[in-house]
Amino acid sequence: MRLAAVRRGLRRRGWGGFVIALLAPAILWMLALRYLPIGYLASLSLQNTSAGSSTYVGLANYQASLSDDLFRTAVLNTIEYMVLLLCIQIPLALLIAVGIDSIKHRTARDTILTLYFMPLVTSTVASAVVFVFLFHPAYGLFNFVLGSLGLPTLAFLQDPSTALPSVAIMDIWKTLGFPVIILLAGLQTISPELYDAASVDGAGARARLRHVTLPLLKPTLALVLVLQGIETLRMFAPVYAMTATGSRSPGGPVNSTLVWSLDVFFQAFKFNKFGYAAALAMLMFVIVAAAMAAQLALARKRG
Repeated sequence: MRLAAVRRGLRRRGWGGFVIALLAPAILWMLALRYLPIGYLASLSLQNTSAGSSTYVGLANYQASLSDDLFRTAVLNTIEYMVLLLCIQIPLALLIAVGIDSIKHRTARDTILTLYFMPLVTSTVASAVVFVFLFHPAYGLFNFVLGSLGLPTLAFLQDPSTALPSVAIMDIWKTLGFPVIILLAGLQTISPELYDAASVDGAGARARLRHVTLPLLKPTLALVLVLQGIETLRMFAPVYAMTATGSRSPGGPVNSTLVWSLDVFFQAFKFNKFGYAAALAMLMFVIVAAAMAAQLALARKRG
């Protein structure tokens, strides 16, 4: 209603053309850098490109993805990576956010929050290189700690069973600051009177978290889950930087860290199947768009 009233007011004052002129550069920018590339990607996904020529093949690339064992492996690895990251990072971020929110001294709270946020703004490649050394089977810090405790050492990035969790550990550490900040913002919208009322009724800290904090934080948690889930779906740089070391090919060992976006990269630039790579990228785009649409619909329903 308010938007309609603003539009009518602009028309009455004759400012409609002025507003359009102001918005035109931003609209053209969005068309040139967002929507036109998506349209070109959709068009390319319907073609078979080889030797510099393109042939229209319709939905053949999408049908081929259903029987592609490499793509199936990439999808399963991506799902495993998403489950690992979300199941560890979100509860950890919630606990950290609750702890930071309980700190009354503002300077101490801001300092701790900054420390958690710093890894998020550091270079992904630089962070990956550091963790590659930490995970080194011979002289890495993690194996040194395990050996000091009398526990068996691990091959980490060189073992198919531990390679993907090792990359997830680095990504959890690096991106932890984002859900912490979002959840902390959600916690600060909860009225302190609700906690006071729960305390008067005899609720302890655990009961207040369960019956006050979590129910009121559900929209924020849903937002964080969707945003972090999309990021894990699009994840490329951590896997490439941590597995493409020395003579090893990215996605190894034995395709144990091959994820969706890395498979798109391989199909396009290693196998020169740009049409098929575009089809895989479009499938990812559809899933991301559906997740965002579901989140917006849920937010509108609750709003």
